[in-house]
Amino acid sequence: MGEVMSEEAESDRFLVPSLFISQLTTRPAGILTGFILIEIANTFGTTVGVAGQIITAASIAGMIVAPFLAALSIKYRPRTLLLTGIALITLAALGCSFSFNYTSMLLFYSLSGLGAAMVTPMVMTIIGDKIPEERRSGVIGLIYASTPMFSTLMGLTITQIVSRGWKTAYLLVVFPITTIGLILAFIGLPKAPSAESTQQASSNVREGFRQLLSHRSALACIIGTALTMIAWGGAVGYMVSFFRQQYNTPTQWVGVIWSGATSSFVLGSLLVGRVIKRVGRKRLTCITALAVSVFTILFTNFPSYYGSIVFILLTASSAALWTSSSSDLALDQVPEYRGAMMSLNSGSSRLGNALGAALGGVALTVGGYNLLGIVVGVMGVIGFVVFSVFTHDPREE
Repeated sequence: MGEVMSEEAESDRFLVPSLFISQLTTRPAGILTGFILIEIANTFGTTVGVAGQIITAASIAGMIVAPFLAALSIKYRPRTLLLTGIALITLAALGCSFSFNYTSMLLFYSLSGLGAAMVTPMVMTIIGDKIPEERRSGVIGLIYASTPMFSTLMGLTITQIVSRGWKTAYLLVVFPITTIGLILAFIGLPKAPSAESTQQASSNVREGFRQLLSHRSALACIIGTALTMIAWGGAVGYMVSFFRQQYNTPTQWVGVIWSGATSSFVLGSLLVGRVIKRVGRKRLTCITALAVSVFTILFTNFPSYYGSIVFILLTASSAALWTSSSSDLALDQVPEYRGAMMSLNSGSSRLGNALGAALGGVALTVGGYNLLGIVVGVMGVIGFVVFSVFTHDPREE
């Protein structure tokens, strides 16, 4: 018995770091692309709004794969699907570095959306299966803090990175990170299937979808996630371009602002476990969904450079709390089909991100950054209403 407990403790010791690194691989390409949208647009002779649709395409790819991944997650182990996702992101990094026109860039970058759509829900599924309930929200916050930690470092070094050329940046920054992540995840993630995974493998895919789609609160989590992500995706997707174009902020100073926003996200992610214990998952999800939406509107419409900085920092910290609390809430909606639920929830998040980029691009073209913030922010407010009215927390029953 002592040997078994020792083996489990050893496995758990490597589990969280492996999940941390796995989640980290999903965002370097997106972070880099947000910084270099203007350079990409100049290279391929298009506008920033059109170049931003690269992000839209990746999110759409992730959205399309979500229902298929939900089905696969019922039959296959989360570890297998997670490793496949990291491999796709690695391939995307290589493709972007050798893209020869806008179309090839769009196609290769879309692979990162497919891969990330596989990685994040499987990371959350493994957390739900392996991490005790009392520790789960804290671990989720730590996992989601992985990418902004990297973003902070990138923000401080973005000038040096871009000076080598944006294609080289994909090859020298994104590709090594995803390759290392693939190797470490292969070594560190548990190879033995969990009891939940074994039970799911014997389940019927049709029955799994029937239970998910007939569960009102689960559907509300999925829909509310998409709507709130429109606000957050629009804010973070166009943040760099906003400061560069609206205030002519030099790239190195935008990098500092970006680092401040990512640091705010990290802080919110690391505090979420404590806040949930005091406030509750559903209440925190609702409060922060509204906060993200309102702060996004203020960020792009406040008539002050420093005011805009303050509101993007508040948006980021609110988004961190919302991301972790809403994910934790979604995990327990239909526990027997946790992998499928998180796959659909991740797909809805990517749909929201795609709509944030798409609606933001249209609004930017039609009415500038002021209209962009209003359009995506209002969608987030609707998401707040969905969470408030239609979701419930199983822990509070």
